[in-house]
Amino acid sequence: WVSPLVAGIEDRQGVLWFGTAGDGILRSDGEQFVHITTEDGLSHNEPYSLVEDRQGNIWVGTWGGGLGRYLGTYCRSYTTQDGLGHDAVESVLEDRDGLIWFAHRIAGGASSFDGRTFKMTSALDGLGANRLWTIYQDQRGHMWFGTISGGVTRYDGRTYTTFTKSDGLPDDSIMSICEDRD
Repeated sequence: WVSPLVAGIEDRQGVLWFGTAGDGILRSDGEQFVHITTEDGLSHNEPYSLVEDRQGNIWVGTWGGGLGRYLGTYCRSYTTQDGLGHDAVESVLEDRDGLIWFAHRIAGGASSFDGRTFKMTSALDGLGANRLWTIYQDQRGHMWFGTISGGVTRYDGRTYTTFTKSDGLPDDSIMSICEDRD
């Protein structure tokens, strides 16, 4: 049994978490591996993104099964029935205010979660497209949304601004965003 790894993080206790392409999650404390699948409560066996929030929960964005929040020995699932924008979650981010953000690859734009309810952000609000690869928050607190074919959109808390090839980007599909030290 070998499945490609598609995501990975190290949590604050040094535990490694790996998302696989179809075989759930592998978790390792350095001595043994634990295999977590839908049989253990994971919402889908194709986790595409993993993030640890400030409370130590591991958030799992999946390809078609929505979202999972791993709470130690229990995985709580969230789907469109709970208010999530789409069940394909490509990227997960916790912002500086503690909101958890989700980029939806198929449709639905972005969702944010405050611990109780989901809020949707879409092209109707100002995103360059409703299909997203990634979400990033810069040092100033601006949110950046990397879209599939719609460029990159910056939200400064008031205004959405989208940059595309016509603004100098090499492509309108933005898979990853990072910030330099300056």
